[in-house]
Amino acid sequence: MNYIFDFFGVIASELSSIWFAQHLPEYDSSELRQKYLNDADLGNCSLNELFDKLAILSHQSASDVTEQWFGLVAVHQDVVTIIEQLSQQHTVALCSNAPSEFIRPILKQYKLDGLFDEIVVSGEVGMIKPNEDIFIHTLDVLKVEPADTTFVDDTKENIETAIRMGMKTILFKETHDIASLLHT
Repeated sequence: MNYIFDFFGVIASELSSIWFAQHLPEYDSSELRQKYLNDADLGNCSLNELFDKLAILSHQSASDVTEQWFGLVAVHQDVVTIIEQLSQQHTVALCSNAPSEFIRPILKQYKLDGLFDEIVVSGEVGMIKPNEDIFIHTLDVLKVEPADTTFVDDTKENIETAIRMGMKTILFKETHDIASLLHT
């Protein structure tokens, strides 16, 4: 079996919804994500440009916004431990919607960059979930078939795309959701 994991919301805390709730509670977070994050996740604007826009919107400095976003990162060590165990006998990949300048330093800081056989970052490939193209790209890079792959994500739309493509899926809410993978 092959495993593809999402990062934010699975391996680490989901940041955008937390930051939006804390600093822009009067806005709809899904609209903010669509309007501001998608361009950064696609690599169409830099992380600095994203944080500049969010700083203006939230009436803060860009350096404060940057510090807040990086400060919200909380890696779920129990999930990392499961991935470490899975990677001893299986192919394990990361597929994340994120700007490269944001996720790569986090992966390095928490020593997670060596945990995966492949890392697919939306900002580097110009594709984002839930679009099929990033799933096809990830499967191609891994040289695996959808039927031989389990995809783990915390977003229903991403899970629905993976199901349509023939992957097994786990909608992640807590570590218990994936603990059974160690016994398959």
